[in-house]
Amino acid sequence: MDEFKTEDIVQIVKTIKPGLAEKQLVPGMSRFIFTGSDIATFNGGVCVHHPIETSFNCSINADEFTRIINKLTTKTIKLKEVDGHLTLTSGKVRAKFSTKADIDAVDKQIESIFNEISGLNDDAWKEMDKEFRVGVSLVIPSASKNRQKGTQCSLHVYDHWLICSDGKRLAVYELESPPDPFLVDASEISSIIKSDVDIGWYAITESWVHLQNSENVVFSIRRRSGEFPYDSLFDIIENFPTDATIKLPDEFRTAIDITSTFTEEDGKIDITINSKEMLCVGKAVTGEAAYPLDLSGYEGEEFTFPVNQSWIAEVLKNKAEMMVDKETHRVMFNDPPFTYVVSMKKR
Repeated sequence: MDEFKTEDIVQIVKTIKPGLAEKQLVPGMSRFIFTGSDIATFNGGVCVHHPIETSFNCSINADEFTRIINKLTTKTIKLKEVDGHLTLTSGKVRAKFSTKADIDAVDKQIESIFNEISGLNDDAWKEMDKEFRVGVSLVIPSASKNRQKGTQCSLHVYDHWLICSDGKRLAVYELESPPDPFLVDASEISSIIKSDVDIGWYAITESWVHLQNSENVVFSIRRRSGEFPYDSLFDIIENFPTDATIKLPDEFRTAIDITSTFTEEDGKIDITINSKEMLCVGKAVTGEAAYPLDLSGYEGEEFTFPVNQSWIAEVLKNKAEMMVDKETHRVMFNDPPFTYVVSMKKR
C-alpha cells in the first residue's frame, strides 16, 4: 500500500487538471492515469505528466477522486490497487474507485508524449521569460472562442511578441527574452496559466510545446498552424493616429471595479463614449451594473467598445489615457509592454 501526504495529492490533482476533458468524447480523457512513475491526464490538446512513484498502474475517474480527497481532513492517505479497484484509506474514510475502462487510445498517446519528453536532451530545454505567464494572461481574452476561426483562436508567439486577435480585438505583449516561435490554442494554454503554474522552461518538438515547472511537471500543448496577418496588425499599432487622445476620468478604476460585479466568464465590460460622458456597463444573466463618468476632450460620434476587467486594471497602473482613430473606428490602449486595440461600434 502506497502512502502519501494528503496535501501533496490535493495539490497534484489541482496541477494536472488542465489535461482533463470537460466532456469525455474519448474514453480516458476524464481519468487520472497512474503510470508507476507519474500521474497523467490527456484531453487531446493538453497532456500533463506529474512525477509520483506508485506500485500500481491504473486509471480512475478524475471527478470522483477529486471530490473525495478535497473533503479529507487527515494528514495522509493510502492507495492500493485490488481486484479492479483503487482503494483509498484515510482515517475513517474507505473508498474504492473502479479501474475498469478502455483507455488504450489515450494510454498510447500519453506514452508517446512521455517518450518524446524523455528523449529530449538538456539543450532542448530553454529558460522561459519570467513575464511569459503575465503576458499570456493579458492577451488571451482577445482570442476568439469559436474553434472554426482557426488562428484567431490561437496564442501566437511571434518574434518578441505574444499575440491574440479575434479580428475585432488585438492584444500584444512584448517580451524581453522571447521563446522560439510557436502557435497553440488560446483556451488550452489559458487552462494552464489559470492554474497558477510557474513555467520555468520550455521545449518545442514537431507536434508539441512542452512547458516545465520547478517540480518537473510537464505540460504538453498541441501545436497549431495556419496563416495570420502579422504585418498588417503591427501596421495598425505603428501607424495609429495620436491626435485624438482621451484622458480617462479619475473614477474610471472605480467604475470598472463596480461594473465587473456583473460579467460573464470572459469578464467583458462595455464602455460607451460621447462628447459628454463615458458609461461603463457590466452585464450578466443575474443582473447588470452601470457607472456614468463625466468626460471632456472628445468631439465625435458616440461609440462603444469592450474591455476585459482583469487586464484593464493592469493597463491603468501606469497610463490613464487612450487613443481614438475616428477614421477606422478603433480605440487603442498603449502601455508597453502591453498594447490593446479594439474596433468600436457606432451608435
